[in-house]
Amino acid sequence: MNRGTGWMMTLGLAAPLAFALVAGSAPKPVQAGVSGGLPQLFPTWTNVSASCTGHAKSIKCRIKGKISIVNDGDAPSAACKLDIWVSKDDTLDPETDKKVTTLDVPAIAAGDEAPLNFSFSAPKGTKVVHRQLIAVADSTNVVAESDETDNEESIGPLR
Repeated sequence: MNRGTGWMMTLGLAAPLAFALVAGSAPKPVQAGVSGGLPQLFPTWTNVSASCTGHAKSIKCRIKGKISIVNDGDAPSAACKLDIWVSKDDTLDPETDKKVTTLDVPAIAAGDEAPLNFSFSAPKGTKVVHRQLIAVADSTNVVAESDETDNEESIGPLR
């Protein structure tokens, strides 16, 4: 691989100029009546792809894809924010992980979902290969939910 040019990875298969990771996660069920008339939000990755050029501190990556925010609670949710982080593992640590973008999430009716398309450039030098992306729904905690512990969902590692 020539380090001065771009490169491509598709689920671990090397080729020139971009890599892709396609994945989905099933909705997390909530027991009937558990939400007590509250919204219940969680993110579900649909697909992610990234193209990177350069290497080390000069690496530049463009990430795009689709993620849905599901409300399987008993009440509509207010509009909120979704943060996307790059992490070495599937556990968010704001001290060591890097937030790469924040998306606006519209209000979501009970039992519905909001699909979000995204496309952004990771900050220059941000390594995404062999890293996880972690989505955090309602990252500013404006929506009172029956369970605040399931607002994160990871995908990866990107290869």
